[in-house]
Amino acid sequence: MTERLRARFRRADVLRRVLRVYGLNAHDGGLIPGVQISDNSGGQVIARDLADVWIIAEKLGGRVVDPLDPAFISPPAGERQLG
Repeated sequence: MTERLRARFRRADVLRRVLRVYGLNAHDGGLIPGVQISDNSGGQVIARDLADVWIIAEKLGGRVVDPLDPAFISPPAGERQLG
């Protein structure tokens, strides 16, 4: 696996953990450009870049998404911090 592909998968993993709080999921299968953002009711949109992720997440989640929310900076006891 190339370093570029590993980086994409790692980014999707971090996004998945951040977006889970908002009832959303992120997936990157490595086959098409971008990250797939989905909600629990089946809505799906491809985010072309990181700026798109937050816009799409807010539309699908129906609320403001703040990646600097203290919930991401200070994880619950027993969970490791993102990064």
